[in-house]
Order: sequence, then C-alpha cells, then structure tokens
Amino acid sequence: MINRDNYHLVEEYLDYRRDIPDSIDSYRSHLRRLLAFADETSFYELPGNTNAFEFMQYLDDNRLDGKEKPVEYEYKRKILGDVRRFLTWLMEAKQFSTFTHKWIKDFKPNKKGKYTSKNKPRYSLAEVRQIARTPVSSTNEERTRAACVFMFLSGARIKAFVTLPLESVNLDQGEIYQFPSLGVETKLGKKATTSLIDSPDLLDLHHIIGLWDKKVRKILTPKSFWFAPLSVRDHEIDPTATVGNNRDDGLRDDIKLFVEKAGLEYKSPHAFRHSHIRFLKDRAKNDERELEAIAENVMQDVSTMLGYGRLNDSEVKLEINKLCKRNFEKEESNEKTTTPAIITQDSQTNNRKQDTIIQTSISNLEAKFDMLLKKLDTQL
Repeated sequence: MINRDNYHLVEEYLDYRRDIPDSIDSYRSHLRRLLAFADETSFYELPGNTNAFEFMQYLDDNRLDGKEKPVEYEYKRKILGDVRRFLTWLMEAKQFSTFTHKWIKDFKPNKKGKYTSKNKPRYSLAEVRQIARTPVSSTNEERTRAACVFMFLSGARIKAFVTLPLESVNLDQGEIYQFPSLGVETKLGKKATTSLIDSPDLLDLHHIIGLWDKKVRKILTPKSFWFAPLSVRDHEIDPTATVGNNRDDGLRDDIKLFVEKAGLEYKSPHAFRHSHIRFLKDRAKNDERELEAIAENVMQDVSTMLGYGRLNDSEVKLEINKLCKRNFEKEESNEKTTTPAIITQDSQTNNRKQDTIIQTSISNLEAKFDMLLKKLDTQL
C-alpha cells in the first residue's frame, strides 16, 4: 500500500514543476515507480532501509511490459534522472536530514559498475538454513519462515507464491501446479507444473514447509491460500479473513523483519529465486537437457535463466583459483606417474654398471691371487 504522505509529496513536487508541462506526465509515471517501490515506507526513512541498487533491481524485476530482462539503459537513465531530481528537492526544499548527496548520487545507471545483473543479491544455502533455524514466536513469523524456505525450494515468484491455493501444492510428489485456472498469478499467464528441489541434504528445509503445510490443511479448504490469511484480531489463521490484492507487499515487509531477526542482511524475496537457480546450476554438468530442465522449472527460456544466480566477483575468483589449482595438481600427478619409470630405468642402468664393476674387481683379485700362488710355488 502506497504511503499517503509520500503520495502528497509527489503531487506537491509535480505542482512545483508545472513550469515544464511537457514533462509532467513523464515525471508522474517515473515517480509512481518510486512510490510503488517505497510502498508503506516513508520517503524520509528510505536511506536507512534501502539504496539505489535495490531500486534498480526493482525496476528490472517489475517491468511494466512483463519481459524478463533488465530495463533498457536509456529508459532507466530517464527514470533515475527524475528520481534524483525529486530526492534532491526533498533534501533541500523539505529539509530531509536523512538524505545525503552521496546517497542520491547513486541513483544513476552504471553500465560497468556494481549495479549489474551479475551482482544481483541472493541468499546462500547456509543463509537459507539460518532462516529456517530461526525460532518463531507467532503464527505470522511461522508463515514468513515457511514462505522464505518455500520460495527457495520452488523458485516461484512472490506474486505466484502468495496466490497458490492448497490444491496447487503437492509436497508428497514435490510438485507445484502454477495454473492461472486455479487462481495462480503467474507472469504473462504462463502455466506449468514445477518441481521443488528434492535433495537428501535438504530434509531440514522440507521439514519446515511440511510443518506449515500440515497446519494449514487442518484449518483451510483446498481452495484456500497456502500462504494462509491471518485474522487482524488475533493474528491466527482465519478462513474468513479478507484477502487483499497486494499480499506480496505485506510479505516483503514480513520477510525483511524475519531475515533481520535471523541476523542476516535483507536482500529481496526475488533473491530466493536467484538462489534456487544458482543451487541447481552448481549441480548441473552444463548438459543441454539439464539446463533446459532448470529453465522450464522456473518458467523461463534457457538464455534468461542463465542470467539468474550469476557468480559474484568473489565467487568468480574462487572458481578460477580452484580451476588453476586443479589443473596444477593434475599436471603434478602426471609428473609423478611418469617419474618412477624414469627412476626405474636409471636404477637398472646403475645396477648393471655396479655389477660390471664388481665382476671386474673380482676378476682382478682372482688374477692377483693366481700370481701370488705361482710365486710361492717357485720359492718352494
């Protein structure tokens, strides 16, 4: 839900910019993206809660045309230019003391800098496990924890996840039925049966979503949401609770709070999707069928999927070092394999030389001994 004060500030700013009427519609459109991104967070509190990178990631992940690729550089440049001017106005005209020139300056596209799809944040498996191990003190926290783990195991987008009915979730078979006909809001209305990551070393994560699944099925009908609605009165599961159209916004806020409770840096719900893809890519053998299967499971084409969960700079360095070390050890092993043969040949040659020397020495001694015997015979 958009913060009312934020909305009024945008309208006031647009009145202030009436001197350039040809650009008002463009300003309004671009600042609406900032309003939607900030959601219920006050503009004044933005510097302490987010940064330019997260806003640019939001633009890429929430394209208005539904395409699954980063926003074009020129269009992003125009949006960020208008946003920078608006934020500067807030800092100077409204005296937003939380803003700094440095923080505002980062709101610009950078073709070569850190704001690239390569460095989109994701949660590591260790971090997902840390979230799963975090104790819960309410049904809402239990629901949020299950949501985090579910989005990692399924790779589902947040909008699809919050609209999954119980009949779309089959944990026994490890299948998710992302069918618009069942009310699931998939991107571009795509339909697919997708699979949860099912690995023997992830039983602890499956246990978390299994507990929540059993809990909601005891109370709700198959048509009810797996991400169960809670009562505003006691915050417990309520089959009669009214469900709004922007449940994903509320879940974003809940995830942020719970991830911080787990002692981790908040990234975004979409980061779980990146983590899901990275987990599978790390275990693939770059076989065409395997990569195609991963792409189909997240309802993407292969080229788009390959852009998800990309290695960050430190991971690239680690992999390069491992590759070099592995090749060095292989070469060293080959040298050790061939060296004994050389040593053996040299040893045989040396042994033959030693035998020859010994035989020669023995022959010389025998000759000298014969000469001594002859001298003795002569003297006698």
